[in-house]
Amino acid sequence: MGSRSPGARAELAGDRTPRDGGLASCPNSLQMKSVAMLGITEKDWSFEEIRGRDPCRAARLECCGSPDELIDALAQSISTIEVEDIRIGVDSKECRATVQFRVTPELYDWFYNGRTGYRAQFWISPENGMKFNGRIVAAVAKVLTERLAETIPARKIRVRDDGAWCDVGQIIGYRRQKLLRSLAPKISKIWIAEQLMGASTGLMKDTLCLLPKAEKLSVPRWPGGGEGLRALYCPQYSWLDVKGGFLSDKGEAEQIKSQSERAQKIHECGWT
Repeated sequence: MGSRSPGARAELAGDRTPRDGGLASCPNSLQMKSVAMLGITEKDWSFEEIRGRDPCRAARLECCGSPDELIDALAQSISTIEVEDIRIGVDSKECRATVQFRVTPELYDWFYNGRTGYRAQFWISPENGMKFNGRIVAAVAKVLTERLAETIPARKIRVRDDGAWCDVGQIIGYRRQKLLRSLAPKISKIWIAEQLMGASTGLMKDTLCLLPKAEKLSVPRWPGGGEGLRALYCPQYSWLDVKGGFLSDKGEAEQIKSQSERAQKIHECGWT
């Protein structure tokens, strides 16, 4: 993953836990007011079921920082985690890159379930969500530009017809510039890592098996029986996933699926 100075390696070795963006303590009232400024209130988005099972987690979600602070926390996390906590894969044709990185469970929860988190930006509007997605991807790409070597190891991935990811058991040298071209902010997307890359051949770890047991958010706009209300929180699998665009023969990034349709779906039901 690129050579690092002894000082940088020592810093990483002494900080094995990804940063949580200040979630260990509750922010002050000014940060809480930022939620109201976005138009998302407790009536729109609440944590009652979570509070019944885990009051500390619910209190933490009530105290999340602003969307800008979330972006900063994600960038800080990927800049300080260990090399093995960043995993890179490419499809079998080597034209689309995927980056997975570990975050703290608290940051994962904020990203996915908080009122100022990722899905909350799409709740406000599909357009707002798409802009926020682009900002996060740009921040992640900037850190990767600074951190990765010119050539990086990447695992080859094959997507089956049923959507399952398979590791084909081959590691290739992938050019950093090619990776960054694939991670064009307007056509890339970040989400929770539903299928985790590992170090072995075959099917990847499916984290969505935990979804049916997850507590529910109370978001009246979203369908009551849908996956979007499930406030997935899995400390052992707190990874995020950035999928890039597909590179054409000319090296230009394209997206097969409509980003606006994805945004509309998250807006309407919290899931994609």
